Amino acid sequence: MPYNRKQTGGEVWHEKTSADQVVSDDVWQVLWLKMESKKLPDKPPPLIWLFQTIAKPGGWCDSKHTGRPGWLAVWKGWVKLQTGVEVWRMVRQFWGVEML
Repeated sequence: MPYNRKQTGGEVWHEKTSADQVVSDDVWQVLWLKMESKKLPDKPPPLIWLFQTIAKPGGWCDSKHTGRPGWLAVWKGWVKLQTGVEVWRMVRQFWGVEML
């Protein structure tokens, strides 16, 4: 999902769009807890954080200092993230762990 592209509903996503408008709460919360190692914030982080943080496990390190991860790094990071999200959902389902 490149920056400044239109969503099918006519909304425009930009860097400051809240992550919860693009992905489920499970997704950004699992990513936050894994990558930031801090308590969850009171409000979801911005979309720029989401893309950059998803891309890091996919191999992106901002070596060109553009701040924009490539689609392949985002895709690889997304696939890895989905494994963590599925584990989180299974834990909640089978052991009754409540959402954060």
